[in-house]
Amino acid sequence: MKHILLILIIFPLFILSCSTSKDLQKNLQKSDNELTFPEDWLGYWEGDLKIYNGLGLSKTIPMALDHNITDSIGLYKWAIIYGDDVVAGRRDYFLRVVDASKGFYEVDEKNGILLWSFVLDNKLISSYEVEGVLITSVYTLKNDVMTFEIFAGKTDRVKTTGDTIHNGEKIPKVNSYLSTGYQVAILYKKTLSN
Repeated sequence: MKHILLILIIFPLFILSCSTSKDLQKNLQKSDNELTFPEDWLGYWEGDLKIYNGLGLSKTIPMALDHNITDSIGLYKWAIIYGDDVVAGRRDYFLRVVDASKGFYEVDEKNGILLWSFVLDNKLISSYEVEGVLITSVYTLKNDVMTFEIFAGKTDRVKTTGDTIHNGEKIPKVNSYLSTGYQVAILYKKTLSN
């Protein structure tokens, strides 16, 4: 009788712990296609930024992204921190929802600069030009790791080709730009201890 009573108590606990474990495992294994931007991207992410030029790796510096909620609906904290000095190296921006159904956001640098940003799959992508430099920034979230990339090229170094007829087909004019820099950081979410 004691054995039956013990089984009746332990078996439901075992089933409950298995289902809880499965639910927890399911949440931990949330596929990248199921990620919700920006909610699943919230947190403090840190790693090292590697800066490359035509000669190879030129510099490595610490980098962090502090992405969190604010008191305003549709407005998120989006701070990028470069270097060891987390105060002097901090750039406090906002990420603003423009049209979430279309994956359309903008980064507000709080100085009159607004950068359109688009969520495509599991990437947040911005392309812009500043002082003759074309820049594309890409944030990718995959397997709980965020990758930050910058691609840069000069607009004054352009090669124009095409704009011709080839085998009876009109070929459009194509401008090709010199790529001058690449930056990449692998960022991991910092866990807060109690």
